Amino acid sequence: MAWGHRLKRLTKREQYLCREWGCGAASCQAALEYISTYAYVSARGHATHARRPFCAEHARQFAMRFCLAWPTRDGRVRIRFEVPGARDAA
Repeated sequence: MAWGHRLKRLTKREQYLCREWGCGAASCQAALEYISTYAYVSARGHATHARRPFCAEHARQFAMRFCLAWPTRDGRVRIRFEVPGARDAA
């Protein structure tokens, strides 16, 4: 069981420091842009934390999988709320 999924856009300095990690997806060679963090229960029953670096495409997939808001280029988060029937009323 995992919880607390988060996605953070890396700064240029962080990208430089993490450049040798590679994307958290197995065969992806794209440049790192995001890092994900989450907590999970280990095999011994203790809570532990994990970090995985991602390229932009795999970070987007991670965000969609765990229903996270997608960060914009300036670091702010954009959330789109759709109101049912809003288009029909116009």
